[in-house]
Parts: sequence; structure tokens; C-alpha cells
Amino acid sequence: MSFPWSYSILGLVPGLILTGFIAGIVLYTSLVLWEFCLRHPEVRDVCDIGQMLFWGKTWAWYATAIMFILNNTFIQGLHVLVTAKWLNTITGHSQCTVVFSVIAAVICFVCSLPRTFSGLSKLALGSALFTFISVILATIFSGLESHPKGYTPELGLPIVTAFPTAGTTFVQGMSAFLNISYTFIGQITLPSFIAEMRNPADFPKALWAVTVAEIIVFSIVGAVIYNFTGNQYMTAPAFGSLENEVYKKVAFSFMVPTLVFL
Repeated sequence: MSFPWSYSILGLVPGLILTGFIAGIVLYTSLVLWEFCLRHPEVRDVCDIGQMLFWGKTWAWYATAIMFILNNTFIQGLHVLVTAKWLNTITGHSQCTVVFSVIAAVICFVCSLPRTFSGLSKLALGSALFTFISVILATIFSGLESHPKGYTPELGLPIVTAFPTAGTTFVQGMSAFLNISYTFIGQITLPSFIAEMRNPADFPKALWAVTVAEIIVFSIVGAVIYNFTGNQYMTAPAFGSLENEVYKKVAFSFMVPTLVFL
């Protein structure tokens, strides 16, 4: 739901091109990683790979583990923030973000304790389903509304641009680009999943299916919501651009299982 914001900064044409381009890079590098795991079945996770790349040194395993923890901390922090925004939306108390963040952090921590791969596969399926419903509802609702939230005659109808507007800074463009990139990048977790598969040779089937689905969903949702929201009224996540409070709460609430699961 942050892709519409990226498109509002980059422009629709570069945004869509980068979506496909980054997806292609991630697909290629993931296939390379998969082949590496097949050739080295003793590898169980990314920490083992880090140690192998640095001549089997123990310090490399721990250094990779630290980077893995920092990566997960960033993801967790992002989801804690979004969960706090959801609580702001549901309760109507926009001034309680810090308190809501603490509540979200505790919930996410407790729900992250049982982490078996057999359980993860079932939770991931439910998470993906709820996320799909959430973004589809948000896309439909953005089209049903006569105006996005914050609309005024002075600001006018939503402005949609094919390319970046004049005055777009390097920092803004890079932030929008990295937002798209980070949504796709998940290779750091792949060795763990490949190691637990009954037949690791089947992994590319899932990889291709996920990549194709990501390109289609991200592009359509991002482009449609951007078209109905425009540069002036864009928020990240885009739920905040829905004017109707019922629409916003319903669409945003379907995202909660994913916020907790990831």
C-alpha cells in the first residue's frame, strides 16, 4: 500500500518500469541463491552462507547473524509503526501513537515466539489471503469515492503525472525507489526455507509464481489508487487517503494478520 506513494514521486511510467525491473533482479538473484543452496546442502540459513563466503571463519557467521537481526529489527519496527497507525485509525486517537506502538510491539513479540516452518506455511497462506483482500478493497474503495481525503476545490482534482514533477529531489526519488526495492527483497530468508523443503528442486516454481503475482498486484493496486488519489492527497500507507472512515477501517483491518505475522 506504499506503492501509490512511490508512483506519485517517481511518476507512473518510471514507477511501473522500476516495479518490473526490480522484480526481475530479485528473481534472478534468488535463482542464483537457490542454485548455491542445491550445490551446498549443508547450508541451513544465511549465516552459514556468510561463514562459507569468508573461508569458514566463525566471526563471519556471527557478523551475518547481527546483520540479519538488524534487518529483522527494521522490518519489525516498520510493522509496529503501521500497526500503531491502524490503532489510530480504528480508535480515532491520532495522538496515542507512542502508546499504540508499545502495544503493537508486545503483540508482535508474543506472536513471533512459536516459529516452526510447518506452522509458518499455514500462517503465510492466511496472511497472503488477508493482505490480498485488504489491498483489493482499498483499490475498489478509492474508485468508489468521489474525492480522496483532504480534497478541496483549491487543491483541485487529483493530479496524476507520467513522470516526476519539476522540483522532485534526489532524496525523494531515492526514497520512493528504495520503498519499491525493499518490498521485493526477501532473499535473506530463502536459504532457511529451501533447507526445509522436501524437494528443494521445486523452489523455482514458488519463486516464479510469487514474482508474477507481485508484479501484477503491486502494479495494478499502485497505479489505480494513485490515479484516484493523485499527488496532492497521497499518504503512505494509502489507506489514509480514503475519505470514508468505514471504507478505511474495513480495508485497513484486513491487513492486521499480516502486520502481526511478518
